[in-house]
Order: sequence, then C-alpha cells, then structure tokens
Amino acid sequence: LVRTNPRPRLFHEMCVKAKRYVDPKLRMILAECWNEFGEGAYIEPTARFGFGWLDAMRDAFCGVNPHHDDVVPAALGLPVPTFDQIPEPMAKLIARGGNLLFNGDVESQWGWVLFDGTPAPRVTPAKQGQWCLRIPAGQGVKTEWRMPVPKDRSVQIHLQYRVPVGSKLVVQLALFRETAWLGRYAPAATIDGKADHWGKLRGRVRIDDAEATHVDIEFTAAGGDAYVDDVDIRAPGLSDKPHAP
Repeated sequence: LVRTNPRPRLFHEMCVKAKRYVDPKLRMILAECWNEFGEGAYIEPTARFGFGWLDAMRDAFCGVNPHHDDVVPAALGLPVPTFDQIPEPMAKLIARGGNLLFNGDVESQWGWVLFDGTPAPRVTPAKQGQWCLRIPAGQGVKTEWRMPVPKDRSVQIHLQYRVPVGSKLVVQLALFRETAWLGRYAPAATIDGKADHWGKLRGRVRIDDAEATHVDIEFTAAGGDAYVDDVDIRAPGLSDKPHAP
C-alpha cells in the first residue's frame, strides 16, 4: 500500500478501519514505523505535524483519552533534533540533474562501505570539507545504494582522487538487475599513482549491458592506499557541473 500526501487525519481513519481486521486472539496492530523519514513513513513528532500521528493512534485505539501535555525538547531547554540528510527520490534527482549519490562529499558517516559491508574508513585532510574516503590496499569500497541506469544508458562521473606513487586506483560501476548483481562491471578508469597530490577524474561511462537496470560505483586499490573525495554521478546532459565528454 502506498499513500500519497499523508496527513494525521487520514492516518486516524486508517487506524479506525484497521480495527476491523484485528485477530481477536492476538489483539495487536503493528504501526510501521517510528522514524523512517527517508521513506516517508514515521509517527515520531515533527515540526510539521507535531504529535499528530501519535494523537491519531491514541484517539483510534484508546477508549479512555484523558487530557495530556505534549512536551517538546525546547520546553525542557534541550536542542531540537534536526534531520537534514533525507535523500530525494531518484526520479527527481535525474529530472533536475542532481547528484545521484546522496553522500558524494563523504562528510556523513553513512553511505559508503567496504566490500564486506563494514563502514568504509574516512580520513582527514580531504580535498573538500573535512573527510575523504580511504580505499585500503587490497580491499574495495562501494556505495550502500544503487542508482538507476538513465535512459541513454550512460552516466557522467566527476570525482577527486589522490593516488600515491606505487599505488593504483580502479574505478568501475557494478551492474545490477534491480537488486541482483549481474557479476559484471562497466569500467570507468584506472589511475596509476604518479604524484601524492589531488587530481580530478571527469568522464562519461556507457552501460551497454542490456540487463543492467541499476549500478553502484566501486573503488579498489592495489600497491598502497588510495583516497577519493567529492564523488558526483549524474545523468548526462543535465549536470550543472562542467564535465568532459
């Protein structure tokens, strides 16, 4: 079930109707979920709706509904939690030419993992901001999410790299059919370390594999650690950054 333009009033109606389907032996309804802000499913109090979702549940399920006070952090002199990294839908990002990587600047502690699923190491100093990715020699780093293949079967890639002398950095796109890895890649670049300073990679990668519907970007290093920062992947022709063909 997908509900667009949700409101506490509509949620209350759903809760009331849900009672028709409760197993009388179980007497339980599961609300999904507390704070999935990125997916648009949450009942945690917010600045936009206040305690509306919780009030809707209380009004629907609680027979005795006494007066109560909703206490917010500001009333207790506490800072108000702010969630400012809610990803935009991919369709909107592609339509307006946005970066398909939600954490391409590597400033957040999420979004990048080693091939074994553990968090990718971040180090400082970086090319931009405070943090950059460290690609450990003999290991790989990838994004935690997949990006849809644009209609023209290509993407523009822009990133900063530092590959010390004796090291090598391989950049490629792993190919997926929805969530299933196809076991294949679209190569982007192989960078040999020639000087220990930051350089730029700009280019376009074709995804000719007809089975591929989604991709992620992956980095591997050999001979020594390499470093990556400010990764930008966009649908071609819509980018607001200068990319070489």
